[in-house]
Amino acid sequence: PLYETALVLVLLGAFTKSAQVPLHFWLPHAMAAPTPVSAYLHSATMVKAGVFLLARLYPALGHSEPWFWIVSSVGLVTLVLGAYIAIFQHDLKGLLAYSTISHLGLITLLFGLNEPLAIVAGVFHILNHATFKAGLFMSAGIIDHETGTRDMRRINGLFKHMPFTATLGIVAAAAMAGVPLMNGFLSKEMFFAETVTKDTNALMQWLLPAGATIAGVFSVAYSIRFVHDVFFNGEPVDLPKSPHEPPVFMRAPVLLLVLMCVTVGLLPALTVGPTLAVAAQAAKSAQGDGVRPYSARYCSSVSRRPGDSASSRTRPGKLAAKAFSLCSGSSARRSTARSGTGAAGASAAVPDPKVSLPNAAAAMKNCSSVRNISPGGSSGRLRSPPSRR
Repeated sequence: PLYETALVLVLLGAFTKSAQVPLHFWLPHAMAAPTPVSAYLHSATMVKAGVFLLARLYPALGHSEPWFWIVSSVGLVTLVLGAYIAIFQHDLKGLLAYSTISHLGLITLLFGLNEPLAIVAGVFHILNHATFKAGLFMSAGIIDHETGTRDMRRINGLFKHMPFTATLGIVAAAAMAGVPLMNGFLSKEMFFAETVTKDTNALMQWLLPAGATIAGVFSVAYSIRFVHDVFFNGEPVDLPKSPHEPPVFMRAPVLLLVLMCVTVGLLPALTVGPTLAVAAQAAKSAQGDGVRPYSARYCSSVSRRPGDSASSRTRPGKLAAKAFSLCSGSSARRSTARSGTGAAGASAAVPDPKVSLPNAAAAMKNCSSVRNISPGGSSGRLRSPPSRR
């Protein structure tokens, strides 16, 4: 009876921690700390405690209309507004801070959609954003250390003076923009797909893909501005220091993070696949909706196309129901063949179809020994297994 009250109170704490509009103002003002502290606490990792809370409480508080409307609406507004403000920032860390607000809105929106693959995409983007945004903040710290300023109107043309650092920053910015072959592209592609295929009323069916498209354009815009104004765009203007490449130990963390961005983008199943499977399953619902543990094959089996109707889409619950139907029929035929019982005995051997099946594939495997029972035979003998399956 107090679900709505508990939901609002929990969401207020989560939205404040993850800088959702209108509670976002604290994050850009927390950039006075040294850049490694900003990367760890205020942008890449610890600020995600709010969206982490949404993910962990989703099985208990999700699957409701209030959750969808509150979480998705706040996430959509934060996504677009944060990306728009980031375009016009002159402080290097200010641009990255508002871009963080936008990406946190993207993750919040994904958790608000109440879709299995949206939860997977949200968890995936938490990992991806922590990787490329930490690399960008560390690059910004190197630039600040070597030039003495973070004003993007002054730190121009650094590619000539710091080519290695500039290359790392460009690759990390490409991951933030969602360029193909980078880790950010994968989770953003899943995000766009989920906003297009979400079943809701006419207003949200129009607002979700439109807002995602606009925010995607803004994301590319502030990423290009970061690359163009800092590493190109002429020569530096009145810098307090003469820029040059930093020591190796300052570049090593950025290099490691950038390599992770590229490796996950090229080989996601081998690198982040096992971690994502465990994390996504922990965030999924366990309320008997037949959702199987996340895997790449599961993603392909429940993928949706924009033209599909709601009834024609392959849902996890239907996969489990089919497996139950197969097991039920096979168990009944096996019982009839072996004991000669009638309909009453057959019905007693059928499992309850209302019981949820967390793994339909496991049920198919368990039933493999009875799938070859003759449906009409009375002798009780099993068919020989076929030579080819």
